[in-house]
Amino acid sequence: MAYFTKNLGVSTIIYSTVPIEYPATSPDGVATVFNIQGWKNHIDAFNDIQYSIGSGSGSPIQKCPFFGNISVTKYVRECQGIKHCSFANSDLINAEHCEINFESDIFKQINKNNKENNKENYTYITFLAAQDSQCKFKQNGITCSGQPKLIRLLEKNLTNIVRLLDIDTQKIDIDLLRKLFNGEAITKRNANQCSTIISKSSRTKKCAYIHHCDGSVMQGKIVNKPCNVKMYKFIPNDLQECPFVALICVGVHNHPPPPPERTSDNIKDNLQMMIKEAIEKDNVVTSGSIIQGNMLKAYFNKETLQEIHMSLNNIDKL
Repeated sequence: MAYFTKNLGVSTIIYSTVPIEYPATSPDGVATVFNIQGWKNHIDAFNDIQYSIGSGSGSPIQKCPFFGNISVTKYVRECQGIKHCSFANSDLINAEHCEINFESDIFKQINKNNKENNKENYTYITFLAAQDSQCKFKQNGITCSGQPKLIRLLEKNLTNIVRLLDIDTQKIDIDLLRKLFNGEAITKRNANQCSTIISKSSRTKKCAYIHHCDGSVMQGKIVNKPCNVKMYKFIPNDLQECPFVALICVGVHNHPPPPPERTSDNIKDNLQMMIKEAIEKDNVVTSGSIIQGNMLKAYFNKETLQEIHMSLNNIDKL
């Protein structure tokens, strides 16, 4: 048993020279010890963690047994859990884990929404936004109670238009949108098969995907699922003397892993170098032309952003 304080000890220790996005845990605790020699910042050991763990001040420990009784600072954190769609499958949102297998069915299911028809979903979401938007036009003190309509506007006359939602035909299926406004029947999906899991830090209020429920089309609400896994960070006060930091995780996550949304500083630094080089070669370069070119292959030996890291699944991140 390795003790970090008089009362906090673990029997499982993992050593690493690189940050870990999903640190292992167990009911008895797992310590991950990072060798930070050569790192720009020792905090990188914790910044890449994909779980939301909160923040706060630390407390001084005069003698840490594991680090040879040197003085350290201890930080106590707690996994904040996840957020999920209210239509998410209960088996999915209650899937416990201590470690992550990126090839597991659970992890693949969480990320499968990225492969769905985004144009179709964006069309539904635009329709729902129009349904929820109230016209502010008033006549004789009476507010308009009319329903939204889909029209083609060749010239905007702002004196006659009070509420207008622009339609991006590159993102929206006009034929599908027209059917929705006409009330035509649309192929239904099972409402309880959503796999939308997002980080606790996300401010998203509604699911990005539509669901059919009781004859209606709707977006699910994003709800919280808390977690009680404890995390303890130990940072020596003199990192020159002891170039190691430790993270201890105790407990079992009572939820599936959040999808990776944080991109490591190392990847971001390389992306910035790549973009700088692209601009130097062509000052009118676009993110699309960078993706279509050979620069990703040259810098990362990958074909797409998502292959570099799953948090880069959107070209807008570039």
